[in-house]
Amino acid sequence: QLGGIAAAPWMLHPYFDVVFASGPRQRHFASKLGFGHSKIFEGYLSCDWPLFSAQAADFEKPGKFIFAGRVVDHKGIEPLMEGYQRYRSGSKNPWPMEIIGAGPLETKVRGQRGVDLKPFKQPNDLAAAFRDASCFILPSIFEPWGVVLHEAASAGLPLIASAEVGSGDVVVRHGWNGLLLDRVDAQSI
Repeated sequence: QLGGIAAAPWMLHPYFDVVFASGPRQRHFASKLGFGHSKIFEGYLSCDWPLFSAQAADFEKPGKFIFAGRVVDHKGIEPLMEGYQRYRSGSKNPWPMEIIGAGPLETKVRGQRGVDLKPFKQPNDLAAAFRDASCFILPSIFEPWGVVLHEAASAGLPLIASAEVGSGDVVVRHGWNGLLLDRVDAQSI
């Protein structure tokens, strides 16, 4: 990033007049690259709000956690599974968890008590899955943006996300519509 900042006047500015940024973190970096406030436009990555808001969560159904994303290390899958099992062992009536996605860590998810692994879903099907959930969780270790958090918020779900999720800066209001985790480990989750 420091190299990009140093090279921006020669490598970027001759070719780009404006920057489309996802949110505040990306806006900040674009300003470090030398783009002025009026040359940075936010809102580049957003969800299909009409689709997800039309499928608002049904809180009359029994509780269920839901995660949607690639089943890879940087999404916090292993701490999520360990934290969820801790939650289950300490709860009289634990909610089940649905994991929607695919990836190399599927073996860490399959066979976990209370966890249902489902394959990747297209937006229409994901919106329907959110309707049947009670809380969305995205404990990523690295997540520059995360449109799926915006999708879950649009569906009216309470949110649990790590502070590493860039869209959390915009979508999650800690203690109001969700929780932002300062660290990604089983205890926090």
